[in-house]
Amino acid sequence: MATSKTPPRPPKILLFDNGGVLVRSPLTSIAAFEKTHAIPAGYINTAIARSGPNGYWQKLERGEIALNARFFAGFKKDLENPNLWHQFVEERARRTGGTDAAGAWGREYVERLVKRGVNVEVEELFWNMMGFSRETNRKMAQAVRRLKREGKERWLVCALSNTVVFPAGHAFSLASEGRGARITTNSTNKDAGEKDSDSVDDTSGDIKDLFDVFISSAYVGLRKPEPEIYELALRWCGDAWQERVKRLQRQGKGEGLSEECKAEDFVFLDDIGANLAPARRMGMHTIKVGLEEGGPEEAVRQLERVTGMKLLDEEDAKARL
Repeated sequence: MATSKTPPRPPKILLFDNGGVLVRSPLTSIAAFEKTHAIPAGYINTAIARSGPNGYWQKLERGEIALNARFFAGFKKDLENPNLWHQFVEERARRTGGTDAAGAWGREYVERLVKRGVNVEVEELFWNMMGFSRETNRKMAQAVRRLKREGKERWLVCALSNTVVFPAGHAFSLASEGRGARITTNSTNKDAGEKDSDSVDDTSGDIKDLFDVFISSAYVGLRKPEPEIYELALRWCGDAWQERVKRLQRQGKGEGLSEECKAEDFVFLDDIGANLAPARRMGMHTIKVGLEEGGPEEAVRQLERVTGMKLLDEEDAKARL
């Protein structure tokens, strides 16, 4: 179960993934790519996951390698790994019982697929993913803005995202626009040239300004679902919370707020169950954002219940009735 029970106390940290939460998920773009190129649905994401911690996608998101020809060559090798391809095809055949709605996945068909192998145009795939993920989920972005604007004395709004660094001067690189992407606390800039692979510049302003703390995998050298990045989020967001409470108290505000910040004080939203599991084991409350139509809106409704704040517009609320 990816969405945990409503926490017993108000949250102190609202922690958001970007891709599939604040912006459209690259997984949707992958599915479209697979359909266009006659690659069995689910193969690419499975191959990425099974490439393990030393896969080229994983290395890119940890900032260990640059986004260049070396990355694309290694990424292509990972996705076209004949062992992974054979394993996936055989597993798919077993799950479908030897056939599917189109009459495929019989033994002869499987053997042809295994022999054929798979060819993935990785540069096309990658840039499709990045371009697709530049569009915001309007209702979620609206909710984040309201939580940030109206909850300054109640919680911090933070981000934990797997990211990549685009080449300097690339259209997707924030360096070309003078904006940054590494970690932001109170909207300070990240390193020039680093860009969240999940995020975009929202039409209503720089997306980094939505967050009190932004943790970028490519900067910290860790990525979800590695447990260490959640521990890092706990420490950094907890430190920022302590700073917020002290500042409020100096201003004569924040009466009754405690500087203590535990995992149980977090609410974490992500669209991937495997990324939510480590957070939930730590004690964080989790909300899975569905990729289907209405998924982000349902997650916002859960946020309304958790925070006690109205986040949807009137027309959105009527539409759900």
